[in-house]
Amino acid sequence: MPLLSDRVCEANRTKLVLELTVAALSVTTVLLAGAVLFRNPPVQTVVLPPSVVKDAGWTFTESGPSASYLERWSADLLSLAANLTPETADASMQRLLAHVNPEDVVRLRILLENQIEGLKADRASSVFYPNAVEVNEKALTADVSGIQKLLIGTRVTHSESVVYRLRYRYEAGRLFLRAIERVDGGNGDGAASSSNALNAADRTSREAAR
Repeated sequence: MPLLSDRVCEANRTKLVLELTVAALSVTTVLLAGAVLFRNPPVQTVVLPPSVVKDAGWTFTESGPSASYLERWSADLLSLAANLTPETADASMQRLLAHVNPEDVVRLRILLENQIEGLKADRASSVFYPNAVEVNEKALTADVSGIQKLLIGTRVTHSESVVYRLRYRYEAGRLFLRAIERVDGGNGDGAASSSNALNAADRTSREAAR
């Protein structure tokens, strides 16, 4: 009989341990579920710059992009062509040529390389400050007017009003740059010049050298 009593006690203890283990697991499961259910979710804040909201109306049709897109894109591309330093000129040229019409890449590359070589020789920088953009959606052109300055170090050696005309080709939903031309509005005659935008800075560099 004592042996039977010991076995009963041992079985009761085992049963109690199992019940306590199951109860502990149940409590742990409930606590984990509550933590997942009531924890504060991660907060992600998305900040939209004013330019994104302003340009939300960009549209493209079979004939080309909207005027707002042409305006913004022309300002960006011209910045690569007209804002140059000896240190950044090569990288800017490569970024610009990536958007040039394939048939015009060689011609523009030669013009750009000649201008960059001149800036490096004079250790000069060109800076363009745009103040207005006129877009012709039908012709796929944008005239960007502003002030072109040449600097050697921190000294401004030349400054003039200029207008640059950017011409594009639109095909299969993509806009290709064909040319950047100087329009001599700053000279008062309004005639188009065949020189590239960078050649304008080249002329000012030579004039400053005199």
